[in-house]
Amino acid sequence: MEMNVRDEARLALAGRADAGSDVLAALADDCESKVRRAVAANPSTSAEVLVGLARDFEASVRLAVASNEACPSGLFAGFASDREEQVRAKVARYSGATPDILAALALDEDDDIRRAVAAHENTSTDVLASLARDEEDRVRSFVAANVHTPAETLVQLANDPEDSVFRAAAGNANMPLDLLDELSESDNENIRWEAAINPAATQAILEKLAQDEVPEIRARVALSPNVSDALLNKLISDPVEWVRASVAKAPTLDPEALVPLADDAALDVRRRVAERADVPVSVLERLAGDESALVRTTVAQNVNVTPEVLASLASDSVVSVRRRVAAHPSTPASALEALAHDRDAFVKEHVAAHAGAPEKVLAMLADSDKKNVRRAVAANESASAEVLGLLAADDDARVRELVAANPRCTMKLLVPLSRDVDAGVRLNALGNVAYDRGRLLEQAGMSAIGKDVQPPAAAACAPSPADEVRKYFELFQMGALSQEEFDAVKRRLLEV
Repeated sequence: MEMNVRDEARLALAGRADAGSDVLAALADDCESKVRRAVAANPSTSAEVLVGLARDFEASVRLAVASNEACPSGLFAGFASDREEQVRAKVARYSGATPDILAALALDEDDDIRRAVAAHENTSTDVLASLARDEEDRVRSFVAANVHTPAETLVQLANDPEDSVFRAAAGNANMPLDLLDELSESDNENIRWEAAINPAATQAILEKLAQDEVPEIRARVALSPNVSDALLNKLISDPVEWVRASVAKAPTLDPEALVPLADDAALDVRRRVAERADVPVSVLERLAGDESALVRTTVAQNVNVTPEVLASLASDSVVSVRRRVAAHPSTPASALEALAHDRDAFVKEHVAAHAGAPEKVLAMLADSDKKNVRRAVAANESASAEVLGLLAADDDARVRELVAANPRCTMKLLVPLSRDVDAGVRLNALGNVAYDRGRLLEQAGMSAIGKDVQPPAAAACAPSPADEVRKYFELFQMGALSQEEFDAVKRRLLEV
C-alpha cells in the first residue's frame, strides 16, 4: 500500500534520534508495521517501549528489537523461543546470551542456529561436548574452533571423519601439547598446516614444521604468534617466494627486517612489505617507484604513506594506482584537484567522495555527466549547502536521495525535497536531522503529543485491525490458537 504524506512523516519520525520518547511511544502503536519496525530499530527508543514491541505480531518488528543495541538483555530469553528463525538466530549471535539461553538454542532444529551456539564464547563446555556429536559437519567444526572447547572434546574431534572438523581441532589452542606434537607429524598435510599456526605450538614444534617439505606449511610457521626471530631469519631466505612473502607478513617481524625484503626479486614479497602499517617511510618511498603497478597500488593504500608520496603517485600512468590515491584520506588537496580532471570515471568518483576535496572541485564534479560521480558528491558530508543545492534538482532520483540524507543539507533545500515525486527522496528529507522537528510533528499529525489531547495519528489508528491482530497473537503465543488459525485471522483482519 502506498504511503501518504502523514504516513511518511510518521515513518521519518520513528527513525529519528531526536524524535522524543513520548513520540516514539505513540508510534510504537502505529497501524503501519514499517513505522513500528523503525521505532523498534531506533536506539533512542526506551526499554519500556521495546518490551512492548518484542510482542509484536510482525516478525520483522521483533527482529528489529532484537537487533537494537538498546534492547534490554532480559528480552533475549523470550526471543530464544520465537517462532521466527531469524529472531532466534539473532539471539544465538548476541554477545550477551547466557549459557542457559544458548543451551536451549543448542537443541534448535535450524543448523545455522546451532552453528552460532557452537561458535559462541558463552556456550558451556557441556553444551559444546553435546554439539561435538552433532550430525551437521559445520556445527562440529565450529565446536572444534571454539577457544573454550575443552581438551577432552578436542581429542574426540581430532578423530572426526570430516576433514574440516579435525583440521579445526588441530588449530585450537586448547589441544593437548602431546597430541599437537603428534599431529605436527601427521601424514595429512592439512593437519600439519593447522598445527603450524596453533597459538599453543612450541618452538620445538615450529622448528620441526619450518623444515616441512610442503612450502605452504613453512609459510604458516612464519605467521605463528610464537615464531622466534631466529626462525624467521632462517625462513627469510627460503627458496620459495610465498614463504618469504609470509615472512614479510609475519606479525612478530622486526620492521628493520623489511628493508632487505623490499628488494626481493619476487613481486608478492615486495607487495606484502608495502602492505604493512609498520613499514619504514623510507621503504615506502622506495617502493613507490617500484616497476610493478601492483606494488605501487599497494603503497597508495598504505595507511601511513605520506602526502608527498601520494602526490607523486597521483600522476602514475596506471589507473589502479591513481584510484587508490584518490581514495586515500591523506591525499593533499592539490593532488585531488588534479585527479578531478582524470579521464577515468572511478578516479573522479573517489575524489567526489573525498572528505578533503576542495569546494571548487566538488562544485565542478557536481556537474559531471556521470551519475555515480554526482552521487558521490551528494553523499559527501564535506559538501557545502551551495554544492548540494546544485544537485537538489538532479534528474537522477538517487542523487536527490543522497542530497536529502546529507546532514549538511539545509532546511531551505529539505522542504522542496520533502515534496519530491520520489518516495525515497521524501523519506530521506523528512528523516534528516536538519529537518525541523516541529514541522515534522505537524505533518505527522502529532503536534499534540505531550498535551492532554489524543494524538491524531493514534486516533486514526484506534480501534484498528492491527490492535485486533495483537490480541489474537497473544492467544497464539499462549497456545490457544494454532499457527494456521492465527494466520487465517491475520489475513482476514489485515486483508493480506
